[in-house]
Amino acid sequence: MTNHEAAADSRRAAALILHYSHRRTDGCNEVLAEAVQAARITELIMALCDLFQHIVPALVTQLGMACLSGLVVDMANTTDGDPDIRRAAQLIAHHGNDNSEALTAVLADADEADRVTELVLAILNLYETLLPPLYSPLGLKTLQQTVLDFAAQEDTDD
Repeated sequence: MTNHEAAADSRRAAALILHYSHRRTDGCNEVLAEAVQAARITELIMALCDLFQHIVPALVTQLGMACLSGLVVDMANTTDGDPDIRRAAQLIAHHGNDNSEALTAVLADADEADRVTELVLAILNLYETLLPPLYSPLGLKTLQQTVLDFAAQEDTDD
């Protein structure tokens, strides 16, 4: 993977969060279509997880992170409720533990169920629920700047 591709994945991830936060369905669809066209939907999902993993420690105390982690693990292990939310929680938990084999299994399960888009939306939904400060005006302004920063990096990388 080149720096250009990584910057593009990160830009798409930040843009997707912004569109989702404003309920801009067309914007979400454009970002997802761009990732599919570039054959980088898996990389978009991983970039989303990376971005959130980077943001959470800046917004939440150690105790808060432990509490959030516990909630995510509980959601990942439940057999009740929405299977897309369960997959999203599993993906987040496995990403946090650097368990690439389990990540691949969750992605394969979503693909087999033809629910990859729903998995992406469930990841966004979980973080919106668990991390409200990110969706404050300042948090969204910071994300918007992140999109611009990654776009600039994307334009300058070879």
